[in-house]
Amino acid sequence: MEYFDKQWKEFTVHSLNSTQSNVWYQRIVEAYKEPQRHYHTMNHINRLLMLSSQSKQTIHDSTVMFLSIIFHDIVYDPKSSTNELDSIKVFNEFIESATPKLSVVQIEMIQVFIKATIKHQLESIDSVTYLNDLKLFLDFDLEILSSSTQIYKQYSTDIFNEYHFVSDYNQKRIQVLMTFLDRSNVYFTTFGDEVNDDGTVRLVALKLNLKNEIQTLNG
Repeated sequence: MEYFDKQWKEFTVHSLNSTQSNVWYQRIVEAYKEPQRHYHTMNHINRLLMLSSQSKQTIHDSTVMFLSIIFHDIVYDPKSSTNELDSIKVFNEFIESATPKLSVVQIEMIQVFIKATIKHQLESIDSVTYLNDLKLFLDFDLEILSSSTQIYKQYSTDIFNEYHFVSDYNQKRIQVLMTFLDRSNVYFTTFGDEVNDDGTVRLVALKLNLKNEIQTLNG
């Protein structure tokens, strides 16, 4: 909760009254505690917030980045195909009820950022600076794919626990993993050239992690 708590206070102190800040703080925290979540929890959100903090010098609009991160998985039902669109609805509710001090452009960009996580592809944005922020946001969200071997194994387990009800889980999971292996660029920035917690170049770690999981699933 460290990064979320700190950044929530920094955002709300000038953008929300104390009542709305407390109401939405509790709503966000409770959402990420839902029992169907194993990977898509507050740990995931805090990880993304940590990555954004480490890249703050290259982020154009830190408010858009922050709210995109905390709202992009606010709705997460493994049996639903509309989680991202439903998350945008909750964000819109936040805008209407809490009336935070955001510009029309910022609100639009947050909606665009969340929508982009449906297929993890870039959306059409006129602003180069916001497009660069979107690239970072999407890269942060897929950071887990290039994490250390131990962290990735836990991630794989958590994803299975979220989708254990799927009868042909192994084959469907392989299809998802293959879409990332087949992409020429999983990351849109130089993020893939950095090293993970193991000291391994991220793009190298990503391919190894995905291939190992596919091998396990093929069992």
